[in-house]
Amino acid sequence: MKGKMFLCAAVLGTVMMFCGTAFAEEQMGQEAPQSVLYQTEDGVLSIEAPDDGWNVVSDPNSWFVLSDGGSTITIDHFANGEALPACAVAGGETAAVYQAFVSTKNEVFAIKGTAAEQADLEDIIKIVGTIKVLKYDTKTAVSQEASKESGTGITPVNATYYCVSDYLNVRSGSSTNDDVIGYLGYGDAVTVLGSVTENGEDTGWYQVDYKGTTAYASAKFLTKTKPESSSDEGTDTSGSDEYFLVYGADGISVAIHPVGGAMYEDMEGRTYSKQDSGVYYCIETDETFTIDPPPADDTVNVEGDPYGDLDPENADTPASDEYFLVYGEDGISVAIHCVGGPMYEDLEGRQYAKQSSGAYKCIETGEYFTIEQPPMDDTVNVEA
Repeated sequence: MKGKMFLCAAVLGTVMMFCGTAFAEEQMGQEAPQSVLYQTEDGVLSIEAPDDGWNVVSDPNSWFVLSDGGSTITIDHFANGEALPACAVAGGETAAVYQAFVSTKNEVFAIKGTAAEQADLEDIIKIVGTIKVLKYDTKTAVSQEASKESGTGITPVNATYYCVSDYLNVRSGSSTNDDVIGYLGYGDAVTVLGSVTENGEDTGWYQVDYKGTTAYASAKFLTKTKPESSSDEGTDTSGSDEYFLVYGADGISVAIHPVGGAMYEDMEGRTYSKQDSGVYYCIETDETFTIDPPPADDTVNVEGDPYGDLDPENADTPASDEYFLVYGEDGISVAIHCVGGPMYEDLEGRQYAKQSSGAYKCIETGEYFTIEQPPMDDTVNVEA
């Protein structure tokens, strides 16, 4: 037994000597190529290529693409229950195709490797075999159902973005007409599933994963760079019924009030986001407003209109010291004068906004006033 063990040890020593010599010769010559590990942008999967001849390729129609210039490995991302792509067949410039699926509880990853040469197929199979799932409980697959609407599509993104607004509405659809289902605060992280397109054009909306639900948010306020600090300075977080005037580039004023965070709202329900620069950005109209009115342009100073573009149906003169009477429903009169655009003020400093109906709404009390005095009701004319 000892003789056999010695013989085995001698043989093993000889083998190790030759292996060591071969290894030394390889080290003296060209070094063996080093494998390269890649991850999907959202960190869900990893895949290992045998050398740096393989590179990640940008393709808006696919979640992840790896190629060496001839052969290609494509991974697409689906929610469980969605229809998976049909099997591909080799042909044309593709000598062979290898397909596989990796599934988690929530998602399916469809993998397709196309070989430029038949001999490359074995390498593709080995590379696909290195795929590892790094995150098992994700729900970031872009639903194909969202692109069934006519002309509407989703360009996959699948990456973490950060909110740069103190109060960003999250909606059920990619329109300000869709219901608000929640909001994001400054610095909040959210997974952007894809960019919404209409007839191939970017719409400025992202499809996001909001608390496990597919939702939508404005792309203007989401960035891949995490904000360094909070945007609390100059932010009203309480919400208030107190309106104040802001002015557009054309000099027309709008009365807005804070609704929480850095978000404001005007009388028509349009929303405004206060920026770090101090301007107020109207999300619906893409306009910016400031506290201070722009300087008057004398070239358009006509007929008492310093900006030349006031809406005569909703505003009188831009500003005037001339008071006139308006009447409430109880017949009591109030003297007001125009302070700019559709905004007026009484002797007590209360503000009034002229409505499209011609009535004047008191911002502080919510009452409506008209130019004409209402008729007296004799049934309540008592003690007078």
